[in-house]
Amino acid sequence: EVWGRASASGFTDVNRDAAEVGARLGGAVVLDGTLRRSAGRVRLSVRLVDAGTGASLWSLSRDTTLTALFDVRDEVVRGVAATLGLEVGDRTLRRLARRRTTTAAFDLYMMGRFRWGAGSRGDLVEAIGFYDLAIEADSSFAPAWVALAEAYATLPRFTRFPPDGARGAGAAAARTALQLEPEAAGAHVVLGEILYLYEHDWAGARSHLERARELDPGDAAPRDRLCELALALGEIARARAECAEARRRDPLAGPRRAARRAAARRPAPLDDPPEADRRRRAVARRGARR
Repeated sequence: EVWGRASASGFTDVNRDAAEVGARLGGAVVLDGTLRRSAGRVRLSVRLVDAGTGASLWSLSRDTTLTALFDVRDEVVRGVAATLGLEVGDRTLRRLARRRTTTAAFDLYMMGRFRWGAGSRGDLVEAIGFYDLAIEADSSFAPAWVALAEAYATLPRFTRFPPDGARGAGAAAARTALQLEPEAAGAHVVLGEILYLYEHDWAGARSHLERARELDPGDAAPRDRLCELALALGEIARARAECAEARRRDPLAGPRRAARRAAARRPAPLDDPPEADRRRRAVARRGARR
């Protein structure tokens, strides 16, 4: 299992040893690396470290061209898997093959991810612009479509962008991503969130979120959304279970902590089926009044 992806981003600019990172994220091994880019070339150094002893289990260094970066990525996947005694399955191989793109599209996509991570309203709008440009450069690059879907689904929360427009654009981008990469878990997360927040289709939302959880068990996002959905429907035991697992897999991730705290505080009697039905009706009425 791979844990702590969002949490691990908090260590990118901090010089901490593998033992501390592993302890805070609950991992037995830590994949650490640097990437430096200059004049069309990339210098990549990666190492797999035992979090308990600090010993290096595997390492790789490459000085290569940008166009060969995806070959190096595949080499890293195979090297880590072999060191850990894992087999790279057909699903992973298909996903890697589908996620190759042009240098221009990848650059634009990564600039969008950088803006997305910055977090301000202006950055969110700029991220959408970069994703659009990445798709213009390579319309078959599914991660750019997933990122665009995520951005549109989030837009009404931080801007005055019309919710109906965001819902339509986000859902269309997510469906395009699934046409290109049927196992794109992030697209299912977006569709589940749209069905839950905007259309109040509880069954449809849960179906997409559970599919995302199945496709990417290490990602806390589907579990956090399932926790929110269960809270809204008064299914407190289910909410607690999903939030606890999300916390276990990504302990330092911040965006969904409010839902996790709420699930922990809610009293258990709300799991009573009549009470859950009452809450479903109340949520539906609030949605109808919007």
